[in-house]
Amino acid sequence: MESVIFHLENEQAFDAEVVESIKRLFKGRRFTVTVTPEAKEITNTTLLQTLAENEKTDYAYQFSAEEFEEFADRVLSDEPVDVLGEISRRKVEKP
Repeated sequence: MESVIFHLENEQAFDAEVVESIKRLFKGRRFTVTVTPEAKEITNTTLLQTLAENEKTDYAYQFSAEEFEEFADRVLSDEPVDVLGEISRRKVEKP
């Protein structure tokens, strides 16, 4: 699959030149445009704080190894997946 990724600093960088580049690359073919913000940087401190807060909850989410592998494969292969639904079905109370 032919693809192109533009990393833009802000909305002003998404200008007519970017649009024209996309048009030239995919001229006469059907294509999909997906726009996503870049993930904010996660530091070890942030991650450790989040994990500590999550450990205080009365519930957890449990997947068997096979269930998690199947779930991950579906997500990574771009299949339509109800991520929140899949995860919420595995919510259990902590012992």
